[in-house]
Amino acid sequence: MQDKVERLEEQLRKSHRSERTRDETYAVEAIQANYKYFFKYVKKRGSVNAAVGPLVNTDGEVINNPH
Repeated sequence: MQDKVERLEEQLRKSHRSERTRDETYAVEAIQANYKYFFKYVKKRGSVNAAVGPLVNTDGEVINNPH
């Protein structure tokens, strides 16, 4: 079960990377035709969001399988 979850997580990461690369490529190619799209993309990607840390129970133990 854990192996299946890890494979799914890896597939999800690859999918996100692929989508981000595709969006970035489109934004760069659109500079001349639609520069507003490019600057909108840069503004959207320029802000840094704080990452959410691991789930921890009241005893301070990391929760791997929340139910």
